Amino acid sequence: MEEEVEINFHEPANLGFVVCKVPTEILNEIKKEVQEVQEDFEKAVDNRHNLVGHINNEYTLEKSKSFLEPFLLEIGQQYNNRYNYVSTVSGVMSGKIGFDLTLDGYWVNFQKKHEFNPMHHHAGVYSFVIWLNLPFNHKDEEAIYPIVNGENRTSKFTFHYTDILGNLGLYSIPADRDLEGHLVFFPSKLNHSVNPFYTSDDYRISVAGNLQIKPNVESIWRKK
Repeated sequence: MEEEVEINFHEPANLGFVVCKVPTEILNEIKKEVQEVQEDFEKAVDNRHNLVGHINNEYTLEKSKSFLEPFLLEIGQQYNNRYNYVSTVSGVMSGKIGFDLTLDGYWVNFQKKHEFNPMHHHAGVYSFVIWLNLPFNHKDEEAIYPIVNGENRTSKFTFHYTDILGNLGLYSIPADRDLEGHLVFFPSKLNHSVNPFYTSDDYRISVAGNLQIKPNVESIWRKK
């Protein structure tokens, strides 16, 4: 009788990202501020000098912060509970000094047909994108280029990363009408890009921003 061999598979720890629906009250406050910006771009604070996007209309937001920030901090805490991520990137994690997170700036992108965001990463610890208006269906977008070698990434939000072998990996989110009102939350160092869309003349409207560390000796985030 042959000896039965037990084979054990092991997967090194890695990080993920969060996708969730934004609560209605928070979403409405964000939409209200974005609508004010859209009604008069000339009165809004231009944020293009801080961003890499090939997008002509990108503006700073601030009025809805009191609604948005607590929601983001809760997601950040849950993310850190799962991955213990902040302790790997923060210089304040000495075992004696804790930290809080704070919303360190956010902005709105009014992306037109053919505009795009090249691969980039953000400053901060965590970053997020909230999709407010996605005026297309990804199946219609894919039909613009029906024959491609590999995955059709037209109009998609894509993460860029290296795998355990050092190969470049891509993970695309087909963000279309079905994901309006949703948020994606991820480590700021994670490279990502936004491909152009082709089937609508409306704006693709998204809100993005970063969470940063604020040292706090008595913080609930203190490393145990």
